[in-house]
Amino acid sequence: MTRFRSGRAAVAILSSIVFVLSILYLFPLYWMVVGSFTTVAGTLKVPPDFFPNPVVLGNYGSLLNDSGIVTWFKNSVVVGCLSTILAVGTSASAGYALGMMRFPGSNVIFGGVLLTMLVPSAVTVIPLFLVMHALGWVDSYQGIIAPGIAYAFGVFLVRQFTHTLPTEIFDSARVDGAGEVRLFWSIVVPLLRPALAAVGIFAFFSSWNDFLWQLVVINSDSLKTLPVGLASLVFSSGATNNTLIPLAEVMAGATIAFVPMLIAFLLLQRQFLDGVSAGAVNGI
Repeated sequence: MTRFRSGRAAVAILSSIVFVLSILYLFPLYWMVVGSFTTVAGTLKVPPDFFPNPVVLGNYGSLLNDSGIVTWFKNSVVVGCLSTILAVGTSASAGYALGMMRFPGSNVIFGGVLLTMLVPSAVTVIPLFLVMHALGWVDSYQGIIAPGIAYAFGVFLVRQFTHTLPTEIFDSARVDGAGEVRLFWSIVVPLLRPALAAVGIFAFFSSWNDFLWQLVVINSDSLKTLPVGLASLVFSSGATNNTLIPLAEVMAGATIAFVPMLIAFLLLQRQFLDGVSAGAVNGI
């Protein structure tokens, strides 16, 4: 009985901790949505109102009429979708090769992939910009998308997931005369669907939320994405103090930018959880 009570107490304590952490994580999102329906003065109020008072619906209209958010949204969709498709393709092929094929130097290559995950992205900004400048890709879709194609975390996740696949299927297919290309497209890709869904979500989120690289490589207003465009509202000319910054409009734009990520996660959450959990339980 004592052990049962202590177990219930531990569960209650852990549940309380999880609840508090959930509130801390979700409150910024809640405040973002609330701030999008209030005035600038309301967003700066201390203590803040937990419900907009009064409710202001004009922030979204002002944002649509006075900014280029439609163009920013379109650019983010193009960049996010293309980056995700290419990152999933490279992660699937490279992860399968490193996980299921044995060739000289495979472990060294995989170790190099892991090392790139330890390098802060800010360190690679200048070398990447020089490469994009040499290719003539500065201020272009190619320049925005290219650095995200080689997605090291995606390669790692797919490689770990391949260790859960039954090798007998591949051996039988090879005996039946299937080549590596057909084996990959007909058997491997369908089996990798949970891992590829997780990679796709991570890659899409990474591209959608990317700010530093897009700020560096984009020069023209016609190529601005949502992160860069919303930042330009905050740091626009004339915004010399908080009272002049359209914080309510920025929160409205951030809410609009959040919706596609939420939809993508809700649609693929089961595959996402399966892919992450399967990759996590396998050792390197």
